[in-house]
Amino acid sequence: MRNLVLTITFSLLTIASLMAQRDQTMFGRGGLDITGAWGGSQIMLTSFGGEYSALQGGFGGVELNKGLFIGGGGFTSTTYNNLDQLGDNYEMSYGGLVVGYGLKSHKIIHPQVMLLVGGGWKQEQGVGRDNAFVVQPGLGVEMNVFRWFRIGVNGGYRIVLDDNASVDNTFSNGYGSVSFKFGWSWGR
Repeated sequence: MRNLVLTITFSLLTIASLMAQRDQTMFGRGGLDITGAWGGSQIMLTSFGGEYSALQGGFGGVELNKGLFIGGGGFTSTTYNNLDQLGDNYEMSYGGLVVGYGLKSHKIIHPQVMLLVGGGWKQEQGVGRDNAFVVQPGLGVEMNVFRWFRIGVNGGYRIVLDDNASVDNTFSNGYGSVSFKFGWSWGR
């Protein structure tokens, strides 16, 4: 009888301790926590075929673990651009997945790394559109102005691949941008 009581007690304690364990998950305790939501606008200066151009865009997404940003965004040229080497007017629009990381984003001024990967189009005025695939990495700094407002300055290089998966040197170029980010970051 004594062995039966000890066996039942030991079994109940083992089951209770196993039930007290929390599963580690990708989202939740010990994994990725959603710690904020941000969106905003971005103004980019770049060059198409040797002539300066402005692109206007926006982005939005969630912040994970106070540093990782995952969302979407896109850009559109604000005017037609006269490309000397082609003699025609062009415009461009693209967007896709945006992934970024802010190192020590709780500091007033902190570095950040961004990457946009997605599709879009480029168009000669009066002629049909050509599809394009864009990869746009960038580095920059961001300043926390208020808890709900941040300003960033970034620079990088836009790689534009055409329908034949070859680099389009007319649209692939360096860029500089200013971003205005609105949202909220919570948690620790």
